[in-house]
Amino acid sequence: SPALRIVALVAATRPDLEIVCYDPSLSSVVQPVTRLAATADEAIECADVVAVLTEWPEFAFLNYRKHIADKPGLSIYDTRNVIPVDATLKVFRPGSVSSRKTS
Repeated sequence: SPALRIVALVAATRPDLEIVCYDPSLSSVVQPVTRLAATADEAIECADVVAVLTEWPEFAFLNYRKHIADKPGLSIYDTRNVIPVDATLKVFRPGSVSSRKTS
């Protein structure tokens, strides 16, 4: 899948990272993922960086504001434009050059 190719690229570039993934269609760990989270929230809770690489609808309904409040340094990359636009939520989206608030 394209998402796993991106994960493989990250793992090859940064072999020191623990890569935790959540995908409702996966039932077991696939390389280079080091751990499969039971829920998207669980994956976000242990993350410093979140990359939304699939278009599963449930990613649109997560409480990203709570996760950012719990971890102010958390970076979120929404490569599929799944996260609803919210002027108070900082999310990196395709075409953005630097961090910006979405509008």
